[in-house]
Parts: sequence; structure tokens; C-alpha cells
Amino acid sequence: MMTADAITATLGLLEHPSPPMRRGQILPPSIWRLPIIQLLRKHANVELTHVKQGYYGAIAPKPTTIMVVAPPPQRKDMIRCLHSMKTTRTLAPPLRMQRTKTGFSTMPLKRYPRGLCTALAHMIHLGASTSPPLTSDKDDIYETAEHFRAAYETIQEGGNDGHDYCKK
Repeated sequence: MMTADAITATLGLLEHPSPPMRRGQILPPSIWRLPIIQLLRKHANVELTHVKQGYYGAIAPKPTTIMVVAPPPQRKDMIRCLHSMKTTRTLAPPLRMQRTKTGFSTMPLKRYPRGLCTALAHMIHLGASTSPPLTSDKDDIYETAEHFRAAYETIQEGGNDGHDYCKK
């Protein structure tokens, strides 16, 4: 998907933990070291940005890398938006991996903190609002998207599950 977004100059985001550091002779695996990612990083519409989720409310630093795919001016604004929305200037120390009564001490880090969710939402909104429209009300994609939006709202209000949709 990121390759398609890079080629078509459309918006794409890919999040994954930042690559772990080398431990002696061992270089732990990471998607950021894959050949396809290395190739994508050379494209003019692709850039990696690094955040620590602790700056957005996580209970530990949790280094995270986000691939941002968009035309350069739009991408720069999106990244600036993301980094400007930190909720704190200080980081808690890293968590030690240990068992707890409910699982592992790092379990709370499986979910994005609210501050990072808000920052990502603003970043995506900025990118989407500055992108040219890819569809119109005259094509089937718009009609299908509208149907699924309405079905989602119905689900949220306790209605059916949207399985009644079928293309005419």
C-alpha cells in the first residue's frame, strides 16, 4: 500500500516500533531494515519520522517510527503537526519487562496514548484536507463509501451490521 501511495502521491502512514539497537553481534529484526522499506525510503514522497510515545502520554518512552507518504510540502506540514502536539516535555524511564498479575508490565504500551491518537488524527486531517480529491459524487467509489459510512453509523446506534449491502 505504501508503494502505491508513493507512486500516486497519495497519503499513506505506516507505524511500527523503532528498530532496536544492536546487542553485541546480534542485530534484532525490524521492518525498517527490510529491503522494500530501504527502497521506498529513496522515493521523493516517503520519509520516516521518529517519535517517543512518552511525549504523548505513554507511561514509558516507547520509540516509534512512522513512515509518512505524501508529496514533500504536504508531508513536511504533517510531520511538523505531529511533533508540535506533544503533551509533555519529560519522559518517564523505560519499563522493565516483568510479569504482573494481569500479564506483563509493558502491556499498557500496546495501545497508543490519547495524546498520540489526537496528534495522529490532526496529522491525518491536515494531510487529507490538503490533498486533491480522488473521487467525486459521480463515481461508484463515492457511493460505496457513503453506504459504508452510513452502515457504520447504524452499527454505532445499535442497528444492523451493514451486511445488507450488495453492489447493484
